[in-house]
Amino acid sequence: MTAFMDAMIFLMVIMIAIGTTAQYMGSEHEIMDPDQFLRQLSGIEVRLSDFTDLEDDSLVFLSDVMAYSVDNDSSVGMYLECLLSDIFGEHRFLLTYTYGDSIVEVGDMHDYYRSKAYLDIPVSNGGRINISLSIL
Repeated sequence: MTAFMDAMIFLMVIMIAIGTTAQYMGSEHEIMDPDQFLRQLSGIEVRLSDFTDLEDDSLVFLSDVMAYSVDNDSSVGMYLECLLSDIFGEHRFLLTYTYGDSIVEVGDMHDYYRSKAYLDIPVSNGGRINISLSIL
């Protein structure tokens, strides 16, 4: 009789553990706020040689590389598109950044958006880069 009771208690504990795990691992993941994303983006440091043709391995802020990419060849646009697709989903965002008189757009969602955020970041070589992020 005690073996039966032990088995029943064990099964109840397992059922509670499975139910708790299923509750905390739902299918919906929380979507990051665009303002939070832009604030984190402003602090990301990358190696300059990873995004440009320059043979310089020094760490620079991603916003500096974004400003550099406005007038020069750089792979930062592809990097940002992959990053945004992983976080917000494909075709669910539009990142626009302006440096000087040039505008760069990453993404293809132009018509509708659920949330939008703006950030103005100083660039180390002078000036400011204005970034906006719209998400669906």
